[in-house]
Amino acid sequence: MICCKPMMVSRIGLTRLYPIDDEDFLTAHTVDIVFVHGLFGHPEKTWSFKKDEGSLFWPQTLLPKVIPEAHIFSWGYDADVGGIFSSAGQSTIHEHAGSLLSDLADLRYTPDRRYIPLIFVVHSLGGIVVKDALNQSSSTEGTRLKDIAPATHGVVFLGTPHRGSTSASMGKMAFHITEVFTQRPNLKLLRGLEKHSDILDRVGDSFYQTIMKHNLSVYSFREARETRRYKVFSIMVVESDSAKIGYAKEECGIIPSDHRNMTKYSGPEDIGFKRVSAQLRRWNEDIKAVFADCLESLNSVEARSRLEEVDRAHPATFGWLFDAQQVPFLEWLQASDGLGRRPFWIQGKPGSGKSTLMKFAIRNPRTLKALAGPRAEKWTFSGYFFHDRGSQAQKTILGMLQELLHSILRQNISLVPFVIPFYYLLRDEQRTRRPRWHSAILGDAIGAVLRKLPARRNLCLFLDALDEHAGGNEELVSLIWNWIAAANDNSTTVHIKICLASRPWDIFKKTFGQCPQFAIHEHTRGDIEMYTTQRIRKAMYTSEPSPAEAELIKQVVRDASGVFIWVRLVLDRIVQEIIDGTPFPTLQHLVSQLPSELGELYRWTVQRIRSGYHAETWIMFQTILCALRPLLLEDLIMIVELNFEPTQKDPLYVFGDRSSKENQLRRLNSRSGGLLEALPRSGHVQFIHQTVKDTITQSGVDLGFALNLGFTHDTSMLFTRIYARNGYEFILRAVKDVPRVRSDALIYAKLADQSAANDPDCIGTWNLLKDEFTFSDSSGWDQLYRWVQGAPVSDVAISRAAIIAYVIATGANLTRFTEDSQTLSHHEEITLEFGSYLMALAAIGPEVVAHPLCDNQRSKVIEALRGLGCHGGFEIKMPYEQSEFDAFSLDCPAHPANKRWNPLTGLILKHLFRPSKDHLNIAKALVRNGAEFEVSLLIKDKDNPTVVPVSLCGYCVRYGNVDWVHFLLAHGATQTSTRDCGSESGYSLADCASLRRDCGIIQVLKDYGLGESEPDGILDLSPVKTGILTVSEALLSTSGCYPVRRFPPAEVPW
Repeated sequence: MICCKPMMVSRIGLTRLYPIDDEDFLTAHTVDIVFVHGLFGHPEKTWSFKKDEGSLFWPQTLLPKVIPEAHIFSWGYDADVGGIFSSAGQSTIHEHAGSLLSDLADLRYTPDRRYIPLIFVVHSLGGIVVKDALNQSSSTEGTRLKDIAPATHGVVFLGTPHRGSTSASMGKMAFHITEVFTQRPNLKLLRGLEKHSDILDRVGDSFYQTIMKHNLSVYSFREARETRRYKVFSIMVVESDSAKIGYAKEECGIIPSDHRNMTKYSGPEDIGFKRVSAQLRRWNEDIKAVFADCLESLNSVEARSRLEEVDRAHPATFGWLFDAQQVPFLEWLQASDGLGRRPFWIQGKPGSGKSTLMKFAIRNPRTLKALAGPRAEKWTFSGYFFHDRGSQAQKTILGMLQELLHSILRQNISLVPFVIPFYYLLRDEQRTRRPRWHSAILGDAIGAVLRKLPARRNLCLFLDALDEHAGGNEELVSLIWNWIAAANDNSTTVHIKICLASRPWDIFKKTFGQCPQFAIHEHTRGDIEMYTTQRIRKAMYTSEPSPAEAELIKQVVRDASGVFIWVRLVLDRIVQEIIDGTPFPTLQHLVSQLPSELGELYRWTVQRIRSGYHAETWIMFQTILCALRPLLLEDLIMIVELNFEPTQKDPLYVFGDRSSKENQLRRLNSRSGGLLEALPRSGHVQFIHQTVKDTITQSGVDLGFALNLGFTHDTSMLFTRIYARNGYEFILRAVKDVPRVRSDALIYAKLADQSAANDPDCIGTWNLLKDEFTFSDSSGWDQLYRWVQGAPVSDVAISRAAIIAYVIATGANLTRFTEDSQTLSHHEEITLEFGSYLMALAAIGPEVVAHPLCDNQRSKVIEALRGLGCHGGFEIKMPYEQSEFDAFSLDCPAHPANKRWNPLTGLILKHLFRPSKDHLNIAKALVRNGAEFEVSLLIKDKDNPTVVPVSLCGYCVRYGNVDWVHFLLAHGATQTSTRDCGSESGYSLADCASLRRDCGIIQVLKDYGLGESEPDGILDLSPVKTGILTVSEALLSTSGCYPVRRFPPAEVPW
């Protein structure tokens, strides 16, 4: 509802025009619109049309009806040049711009407002002030003012004299004439608006760069009529050529009024209002399109696919869930306090049907009816089913948060603006419309939604299989309780109910043991009996069971102990036996012989797979265990065939038609004993239940058949080689022929390397790594290929194939292969220069195998390279363009400046501010391999020709981390001269540490006897005021240059 009640508009500063009520101001919105008046203007009168019955202040009364999602403000400043017998403010345009920036930063200091898009509507001088404000913001680093320009979507200019105005010169002359009557006129403002003004030139030139840097939208309106002055003459205050910037993407229009009245509109049909509001509405629609991009960036089909893939409940089962006499679920749904404020926990044995029950609860209309109650309240449903056999998106907190947030926003579009600030942050960081979200940002975004909801919202979450979460369960349960606490906080307007399901692990019993709950396996006896009866009757084609059938059903139900997955496997066997004509007494004996414990049942099943299939069984199980993403059935079959070539002596290995889906399914079932399944919706292959994966994993190398193959000698030898490999190797060997796994090729190479201790086939790995096409589609290959192209070797020293293999092995941190490659019969000699090049790649190269399962301790591969004779002290040319190094150079007499690098120097400068333990271990390994750290950097600023030498240790003291200073001094960095901190005046390490106010570095210097700082007041470090800041801007990173950290003045005085 549009609020039009009168309000006082402040003459100076920001005034909120819409919404008026504080409660409405907390609602989500799409854009902030700020009006800025011009010379002699007023934050209300400039925008008001005078009528007989009063005035129409259109930004407050008309515009909210056009853009109700906007928050609207007017900003005022002293724009009066002077008056009779009164003095005017003496602020300059630049100072007014600074005040505007500060006021906006105060308004938008919270994270949920900081990145909301800004639109300015400006008149006359106000346009110059806004341009200068955006210029200041764009060039600011390290303060809150820097956020204004990036958040600005566009500016509507109304009669802004971008190139000056003749009337400004006339006005200045008039004020000079009347100066005797005024106290002190502010001619600075008029002088800034004159034609050929230096101020306008400066602001205009900078604003052109600001427009391009932040991709600002610009619309410039000019007046169509002359303004009458003193009833004697008329003048066009801003001429047409001055009313536009001249930017290629600038749009221009005309307001049929004079300069003073072009901002005053009589009503919604006024042509001026229609034109201005149409532009604002169009920009707002553009912003809302960004909201759609935000929602799409959260959309993960993988994350919610598990819910769809869970089997539907068998007809007429689970009806007891809504029977209050059996379980308290219905009571919990209906309760609003006490019981209803705590999570509801469904626990049970593995395979007892928890996931099927959770899906039944979410989809059953009785759940919504119980929640809505007699008041028919609206509820938002969202669910996430953890799935350990699936991808990372299906089994992590990250995947859960992303799916929950997307589901909530999809059902409540009005909440999207609360999340937009976080989306802008990620979008700007990653420079893409579809950025990758991470857990911390998602948690903050969900928190913002919970805290800022404008009206009571009801949210019901269903989280299944907490025990399949791939991570610390303490973190997961803590997060759940934090949500509950936030909802129970009286300051929030959200009501949350959370239903959980998991195995009864100790951590869940400890945290949810006092919550309303039930054990599913204690209530499913009737469901299992119904399911068993229907399947047996269907196989027998009878409507009523015989006494023998009834006894068999009773036996199955009793032995099941409430575990559905046990029943499913047993009934699969019984139904097949019934079809084959097996009598019931034999069936009863068969059931009595079956293990009642799931793990034993799986092992029993595996042991009965035909011995001739065991090699394929091993490959299938290992491949599904190790696949980073779910595999399609045809991909799994391809991987099996590429890893196992049958011998001609054994007819068992004549493969079927891979193009036949039916044959593939039969093959999958026979080789896995029914423990693998292809999902009907997606075609992905997985273990039929998490307990199968657990059993296979816990069984280790012996699946129950490995020691009793029954193969011919040749085939047994072949299986022995296959048996020595794991799923990572199987997939890696099939990468070239299975396109859908190529993107993870380097990660599979790393995982195969770190886990394949039994495979002696180093020759096969070497040949695989030599083929660049194996990895050409892999994530990170483009970064490694740059190192392949830049390798410093002669034509005869080492082949290109070997270069590729060594670069892949080093860049992907293949420690085991690097160690073993020296035993290869065709191992080429590694030159001194190429060895140091590999050392540099290991030390500062791109991280191409960033995955939670990967061990990325690069110090290990450096030690492996050392075993190959590589040396860490040789200076080499990095594979980067010269332009990437023009901010600094290395003072090395043996080589040209800024072309050749020591790996240790590059490592320290790349990770200058936050070295990890592994970075320090890498540095130690490099020092052991002869890396030199007695080097001198030449610091040169692009705007200052002064070149200042500084030692590596001195640079770390000035800008680095205390760990690097300690490392360099502990390993013998020169201590004889303390005046090596980069100042032309020769100031010491202690001086620089004191100016940084870094107590840690000061203490380290004292520990190594490097003295106290100079006592004589403030040091003059002016020769290196700006140059020192750009040294590391060109340092190596995974994508080129490492951005320098810009210290705020309070942190580093120089």
